[in-house]
Amino acid sequence: MIVLCVAGESFDEQHDASGETKDTKFYITFSLRKIKNAPGGPRNVFHLVVDGGTPGAKKKKKRGLSDAEFRELEKGIQEVYPWISVTLCQAHSCDLLLEGIFKLPEFADVLAKGKRIKNFIKLYQALLAEFRRLSPYTLTDFDTTRFLYAALHCENIEECHNAIVSLFHGAVFQAWKVRQVKRGAKGQAALQESAAVLAIVTDLNYWSFNKAARQCTHPICQMVRLCDGRKPNMGDIAESWFQMGQRIKELPQHTAISPARAKAIEELWEDRWSYAHHHLHSAGYALNPNFIKVHMFDIPYVMEGLQETMRVIFKAHPLGETAYENALREFNVFKACQGVYGRASTQSMIGKLPNYQWWQQYGAGTPYLQWAAIRILAMVASSSASERHYSKLGWMKGKLRNRLANDKVQKMMFVHYSLLMGDRVLDPKHMEEPVHTAIGESMVDVEISVSAYLC
Repeated sequence: MIVLCVAGESFDEQHDASGETKDTKFYITFSLRKIKNAPGGPRNVFHLVVDGGTPGAKKKKKRGLSDAEFRELEKGIQEVYPWISVTLCQAHSCDLLLEGIFKLPEFADVLAKGKRIKNFIKLYQALLAEFRRLSPYTLTDFDTTRFLYAALHCENIEECHNAIVSLFHGAVFQAWKVRQVKRGAKGQAALQESAAVLAIVTDLNYWSFNKAARQCTHPICQMVRLCDGRKPNMGDIAESWFQMGQRIKELPQHTAISPARAKAIEELWEDRWSYAHHHLHSAGYALNPNFIKVHMFDIPYVMEGLQETMRVIFKAHPLGETAYENALREFNVFKACQGVYGRASTQSMIGKLPNYQWWQQYGAGTPYLQWAAIRILAMVASSSASERHYSKLGWMKGKLRNRLANDKVQKMMFVHYSLLMGDRVLDPKHMEEPVHTAIGESMVDVEISVSAYLC
């Protein structure tokens, strides 16, 4: 289990669940035990993020909880700790949206053709060497575990467009064909595949739709990057989903995607957003100082989400209902830019500080609203930290060290995370951004040798 707070990302426990039935009862029991033993007590826990499946699904699909299991888990947690909100991982939700898009026939076809081009070029060293000479980009192999990589594949093919076309119209490709002809029957299969790939490369419709696919999935990829990032992002989720929907609605105006197909994609987006949306996202949007001048009183779901979130989170406040009512009154002061919120110096710092730090610095005049805003805006909306943990765990305990005991793995992970936190404090590039803003830091770019944390 990974714990995220304003102090950063830390490793809590590696639980060996082998031999146990992973049903809803198991998840509820495990979660309640961890919440009960949380540092500072359960009242310091406000948010639990889980992976969720397809709306209406009764069984698990690939990974994550089914719809029914998620609802049961949320109910089980809130019966004991009513101030804790349970939300779906937004990165996982975007990945499921991409899965739905790339199951559409046109998108599946353009993805398969692009992979066919890549595989053909990489199969023959002479063609690959010529491609590398022609292109500053690399034909990247992406993992197939996330549909995000399907979108990145279309982007990669688009980047390499000119080099690929030049390769198949160049002298190196013609010389390669001559060599295959000389091989006789052994070269016939290669020549047949080259003819099929050449037909794809010279098909203008393919390149046009590949570009359209990239434009369609680009805002979704941006959303995934936001969720996978290292900063608290609860205040940006609702706006990102809204902007994604606007871009999808404009697809027929700017791409080769037909209005009917754009409508199908829009319906996928609406289904996924309505399923993944939580009142916490609306509250984060309402309390985000970047949107302080947006007139939110005309957006019903935002105000309803804010009120519901306040009602839930203030159950952990010593004054309870009184604090909740005071916070709602103070919100009007914030939105009207009265007092300190109307000062030019206060508004000039919007965007220069993390949202929750802005509230720490300028929200003292509305203490109840400040109490809630700091806790909401310091939250992350995805379980990406746990996904990175799984990757590191697979590196530590794999085929070469498959007999490593669970307690040893847990100690190694604890030291690893502790060293990451220490490096973040000492690294000069983090001096301008305090360590407690680094929530969910990506470990993809962090390379630590075995000796660095086992000595």
